[in-house]
Amino acid sequence: MRATISATLTEEAYKVYKEWSRERKASDEISRAMTQSFARENLLEAIKKQRDIYRARSGRFNRLYDEIDAGLHQDAATIQKQIEYIFQKHPFDGEEQKTLEEF
Repeated sequence: MRATISATLTEEAYKVYKEWSRERKASDEISRAMTQSFARENLLEAIKKQRDIYRARSGRFNRLYDEIDAGLHQDAATIQKQIEYIFQKHPFDGEEQKTLEEF
């Protein structure tokens, strides 16, 4: 479906629009630019969410390492439980993973 829009462009954007207009491709280029921009914003948001999860996991793993080094966790079963807890607490199974997989 095609739609007509009205927009106020910045000076820089208008220069680009004039160039596209000369080549009779302004509508297609504006449509492409808008959809690519929207996709980039969604991807950026998904990457930020994953970055935050990695940071949280990393902090937890650093604390676990310090606790192991201090002798608080000595047997493998306890350490494994702590690792499983970290992955359960900060999973990668939400919308951010779905969004990344779309790209």
